[in-house]
Amino acid sequence: MFSIIFQSAVETTRRVLERLAVQYVSQRMAWKLLKDVRKSAMRKAERGMPTFIYFASVSRTTFRGELLGEIAKWIVQVGFGIYFYPSCMFNSCTVNSKKDERVDKEEKALLLGKPEKARILGKTFLRVSITCCASLVFASVGAGIGATLIRPSLGHWIGRDVGNCVGYFAGIVCFVKLFT
Repeated sequence: MFSIIFQSAVETTRRVLERLAVQYVSQRMAWKLLKDVRKSAMRKAERGMPTFIYFASVSRTTFRGELLGEIAKWIVQVGFGIYFYPSCMFNSCTVNSKKDERVDKEEKALLLGKPEKARILGKTFLRVSITCCASLVFASVGAGIGATLIRPSLGHWIGRDVGNCVGYFAGIVCFVKLFT
């Protein structure tokens, strides 16, 4: 159920960002952000570009095309973190005043102090930022590799999706290495 709500929120946020891009960004930049990158990869392949230039061009176009989706995902994940933070702060911080009662490990985990919970919220923001950026970069590079090695349309799609997954996990690994 949560994943359905999450995906719906991401798609809605992306559509809002597309509207904002059309209204507040130059027409040329809005066109670059909203173009169909698979069709663009096919048109670039028909031009007969050298391989490296084709790879770089498809990667750059994919980066721009995926940017609004990753920003939308970042906004939704940070929004959920902010939404759940106050409920975590105020609902689970009540401590029994009786001194002789023992508090088990789960309750101790819920009874973290406010500074510790703020630190956890900050780490959540950082993790989301790292994973979204890594996912965007790896999806762009993967789309360029896929479009170069396989047919432009199918290769772009496969490369982008594989790069997106690899980027997400690479972002998680980098975050874990940095903050544990």
